[in-house]
Amino acid sequence: MKGKVYFSDLNFPLMRISVVSTKGGVGKSTIAISLSRELADRGKRVLLVDMDLSGFSSLIAGIREQGLISSTVDGNDSNYLREVHTGNGTFTVLKFCGDGPRLRRDLEVIRDNEFLREEVIEAYSSIISRGYDFVILDNRPLANPQEEEAGIEWEAFRDTKQEESYRIYVTDASEFDIEDTIRYHEWLDKDPRDNTFPLTLVINMIPGKERIEEMRSKIKDVMKRMSVRIGVLIPFIEELFEYSGSLDGMPRLEQVGKLAQRLLDSSLEDYIVIE
Repeated sequence: MKGKVYFSDLNFPLMRISVVSTKGGVGKSTIAISLSRELADRGKRVLLVDMDLSGFSSLIAGIREQGLISSTVDGNDSNYLREVHTGNGTFTVLKFCGDGPRLRRDLEVIRDNEFLREEVIEAYSSIISRGYDFVILDNRPLANPQEEEAGIEWEAFRDTKQEESYRIYVTDASEFDIEDTIRYHEWLDKDPRDNTFPLTLVINMIPGKERIEEMRSKIKDVMKRMSVRIGVLIPFIEELFEYSGSLDGMPRLEQVGKLAQRLLDSSLEDYIVIE
């Protein structure tokens, strides 16, 4: 099991946060986008890396071209980076994958061509070396270090000499999905190839006041089982369900704003629940 997290011990300026979930449809990408926006609004330089096959974060950012991996395989010049303006700042979105099921074929090509693999690593390394304070990964569901694209991303990040990385879990409020998230955490935590520390559990899309009260009474026990120090409870928000508009129109989540501030302010000696 990974050790306790104390943010005062972090070697800034670069902090890598991997946002993960056990399935789609729980708001993982929404949390990754919202956290990027809130940190940018607080004056931080943020790179949001879209690792999800769906490319949702890239679509919200207005990226319609190929991602880094696909464009490298095809030998195309693609605009896979986009600066996104927030209320008080900007953050950068990188479409790393996000081109759907062709990723499997692209990775097979890269596996057989070391030159292409090095080209992807060099391009990503040059991007993350631009002085960002945070790199936030929007992963595909059930992401794990065995996946080839994850290995490529980590190899490039490791070259920045920043060894510490952290995990934010996102789940909905169903008992099955919470237990599934706990099992997923236990699996990741035992994998020696995974270099991330558990940081936050977000229980998202909680329907109704009764269920919120149930989650309020339960979340600290779940946090202790997962060794996370921050818990976040977010109610179901109709305007965000299946949202497909631009970032400008995306409702803000005050709970994610509080999470961003907590990441900037505190060491975590106690279990903290944000609502």
